[in-house]
Amino acid sequence: MGDIPRHMGDVLNILLVSCFCFACALHDDKASASNQAPSTKENNLSELSSEFMRLREIPGHFNGGAWNAEVDSWMGTKHKVMIALAQKLDHDPYLLSDVIFYMGQPDHIIKQGDSQFEQINDWSFAKASTAAPPDAYLIYEWRGDHDFLIFACRKDHVLFSTWRYPWE
Repeated sequence: MGDIPRHMGDVLNILLVSCFCFACALHDDKASASNQAPSTKENNLSELSSEFMRLREIPGHFNGGAWNAEVDSWMGTKHKVMIALAQKLDHDPYLLSDVIFYMGQPDHIIKQGDSQFEQINDWSFAKASTAAPPDAYLIYEWRGDHDFLIFACRKDHVLFSTWRYPWE
C-alpha cells in the first residue's frame, strides 16, 4: 500500500488536506447533475451498495485499465458513492459484517499484529479518539492502492472511517 509518512509535519499536512478534501466533498453543491454525489437522503444503503459493486468491477487507470472518469476522477461517481457509503456505515451500531455486506469483501483486512497495522494506526491517529482503539482495519481501494477508504473496527463494531489520499 505504500509508505505512510512517519514525520509529524507530513502527517499534519496530510490530515489538513484530507479535511479540506472531505469538506469540499460535502459542499460540492454546484456540480452539474451528471456529477452530483448520490444524496444520502435519497439513496438507501442497498442502492449505494449496488452502484458501488457495479463501479468496483470497472478497471480504471489505477488498476491497469484506461483512464475512466467515472472511476478514476476526483469526485467521480465511484468516489462519491464510496463517500456516501462511508457516511452511512462509519459508526456503531454498524458492524464489520454490515460493511462487508454492503461493500463486498475489502481489498485488504489489516489486523492487530499485521505488519501494516501500526502504519495505518499511526496515520489515522486523529480519528482514533474513540474510547477503545481499533483492532482491525477494512481497506476499500478507490483508485488502486493509491487512494483508499479505511473502516476502523473494534470487536466487529465500526468505530469510524477515514480516507488515505497521498500527495499527488
